[in-house]
Amino acid sequence: CQELTHGGRRLLVDGAHNGASVAATRAVAARRLGAGWRLILGLGRDKEVDEVLAALPRALTVVRCGYRSARARGPEEWPAAATAWRWFDDVGAAIAAQPPGLDLCITGSFYLAGEALAVTGAAGALPG
Repeated sequence: CQELTHGGRRLLVDGAHNGASVAATRAVAARRLGAGWRLILGLGRDKEVDEVLAALPRALTVVRCGYRSARARGPEEWPAAATAWRWFDDVGAAIAAQPPGLDLCITGSFYLAGEALAVTGAAGALPG
């Protein structure tokens, strides 16, 4: 996980992409982010989406988004349980649509995490 501040909110960005890793990321977010934080989730088509969804409590506000990869899951490629969650074509639009000051956790793919870091200007702060 990488925690950063952007636009007056804390973001937790991670590449978790299976049920166990998403559960671990969610636990870190619950400790590190403010009350009412939201999840921005983007997954590859080859990932176990049902396993990931099982790791998310019903009370958590989740939005879905795409990312620039041929493997990215599109808006119609989610199980019925997830289609009620709002869709955004990219992580920048998903971040911008959230209420000001509300903390966010962004996860589901290493590609998505990289795009989130690029959008927030934090990609240049990475070591190496």
